Amino acid sequence: MNNMKLKPYPKYKDSGIEWIGEIPGGWEVRKLKTISKIVLGKMLANDDKGNYLLKPYLRAQNIFWENVDVSDIKEMWFSPTEIKIYRLSKNDLLVSEGGEVGRTAIWSEEIDECYIQNSVHKVIISPERNPRYFLYVFETFGLLGYFESIVNRVSIGHLTREKLKEVNCIVPPHSDQTAIANFLDRKIAKGNSLIEKNTKLIELLKERRTALINHAVTKGIDSNAKLKDSGIEWIGEIPEGWEVDKLKRFCKKITDGSHISPETTNEGKYYITVTDVKQDEIDFNNAHFISENDFESLKRNGCQPNITDVLLTKDGTIGRCVVVKNNDFVALSSLGIITPEDNLKSEYLRYYLVSDKNIKQMFSHIRGSALTRLTISLIKELIIIKPPKPEQTKIVQYLDKATAKIDKTIQKIEEKVNLLEEFKKSLINHVVTGKVDVRRGKV
Repeated sequence: MNNMKLKPYPKYKDSGIEWIGEIPGGWEVRKLKTISKIVLGKMLANDDKGNYLLKPYLRAQNIFWENVDVSDIKEMWFSPTEIKIYRLSKNDLLVSEGGEVGRTAIWSEEIDECYIQNSVHKVIISPERNPRYFLYVFETFGLLGYFESIVNRVSIGHLTREKLKEVNCIVPPHSDQTAIANFLDRKIAKGNSLIEKNTKLIELLKERRTALINHAVTKGIDSNAKLKDSGIEWIGEIPEGWEVDKLKRFCKKITDGSHISPETTNEGKYYITVTDVKQDEIDFNNAHFISENDFESLKRNGCQPNITDVLLTKDGTIGRCVVVKNNDFVALSSLGIITPEDNLKSEYLRYYLVSDKNIKQMFSHIRGSALTRLTISLIKELIIIKPPKPEQTKIVQYLDKATAKIDKTIQKIEEKVNLLEEFKKSLINHVVTGKVDVRRGKV
């Protein structure tokens, strides 16, 4: 993607807009209202008021950069007049009014007939201009943070029709618009293909990692081991000599952190919540501080884990797990604190708790609940498979090595994807602002 030698335009001039800077000679800056028609979608209506028709519509959640997701389309009632106003036509730009304001896609008639709700603007670019060029202009504005800088923001940002009308757009001659759109269509398609392939590879590696852990904690790493019926249908057979019982039978203590949130301070002692527990580590970078007095109070109440205790995320996000190596912190109630018996290695327990078998077990306990939350009583009742301690050690050593190799590969691919994403953003920005010339015969 990056083997291109692009040259600048022959001449440049001041655009008159500070954040845009210079643009090629022959280009101009125009307000969006002078080159388009802008329609904000219909307010949500659930009732048929007579001769209304039930029609599919797009929300901001359906709008992604460059494309539309039609996998989850809602319906509401439209009057005959509203059908004329809000119906989408091919090449209409769809601009998110809220959420990630300014997020823009182009309508490519993904379904035969569709309309818009009032979280989406429909921007109809005038016929003598190229809407795909303006799709990339809007993407550049989003990347540069321009849309965010002009929104009406109290708590949730809104890009109103009035604000959108006044947006200054870079407008090249039509032939340049078409050349830019065609060039970016080709390059972005190629880049997106590479990103998609690498993203799928990451998914496959994560599946491989999950399968390795699942097999090791349920069947062991000795392929010749004799198996026996576990007595639990969803577990199936396990190696002879392994035990199956409730977690509470293998632990000294199972509790959680503080049910009272202390006042945060700018410095002091750490208190840790579910958001601070990552795949296999505690991330202190964004953790909150509390005073020494509050820390000591929570410590006395059992909210400080011991070294080698296992922390399990149990509220909101379920199933992330870490072995405590540095306990200079206290935990909040969103974390379970598990102290294993001496014959259960903490590192093995962590692998078991994050295994696919156990994740499914945990979610089965909260199925139908309005909240994604595991209580301590439910955690105590979790069914655990426990090998003899020497085998636990071998399993941990095997999984440490195997998962580290996979994690390293995933990291390298993620870095590659990030570079592709950054190059894509940079390319769009440079091309639509005229920093480089991509007209026919110039590339």
